[in-house]
Amino acid sequence: EVLVHADIGIVRGKRQQRDVRDLLAPLGITTTPDFSLGRNGDLGSLGPGPDYPRLRVENRFHVAPEIRYNRGNHTLSMGGLLSRLQTNDLQSDNSRGLYDYNRNFGRSTVDNFLLGTPSDFKINLGNFYRGFRNWESALYFQDQIRVRPNLTLSVGLRYELMTAPVEVNGLTEIPYQTDANNFAPQFGFACAVSAALPACALQSPSGKGPHSR
Repeated sequence: EVLVHADIGIVRGKRQQRDVRDLLAPLGITTTPDFSLGRNGDLGSLGPGPDYPRLRVENRFHVAPEIRYNRGNHTLSMGGLLSRLQTNDLQSDNSRGLYDYNRNFGRSTVDNFLLGTPSDFKINLGNFYRGFRNWESALYFQDQIRVRPNLTLSVGLRYELMTAPVEVNGLTEIPYQTDANNFAPQFGFACAVSAALPACALQSPSGKGPHSR
């Protein structure tokens, strides 16, 4: 008996943090910086944070075929997984600017804030939008052997490969390479405690690999 199964799917996720300019648009303010009071903001801060605005869209396309073959006391299974991951990310990092108020100019932090005299101003300029692409794949083989009516052994091997992400416009260099050495052997057994109680069983799977638990 041969059984063939395939899972094909598309998963889309979106995370968006509202642009702070929309919140203050009725006041005629189009650029809203952050304010830090004290060294490293230990006295407090004003503003939504340097990560705003934020927009991330993730698309995952995957196909996972499997073939299962029953012959005698053996149940052989083999299959794989192939996924294409697309991550489009806009993460602002101080793109709106940060005013830093500290004890300076012979005045306290609060006095400098009230007088509008920051110690420094930080802002990052450029294109903050990135589009990353990578592949995830896996192959596996498993054999379930029914040694006795109350004893089943399971052996298998799984291999996974994950390519390093690539930025579609070459704007970001990834500091690591493709992960291609993930082999995960597996061994397990299932043994009924009593032939009179087949529902009461002991199961002891073991394996070592990237997804072992």
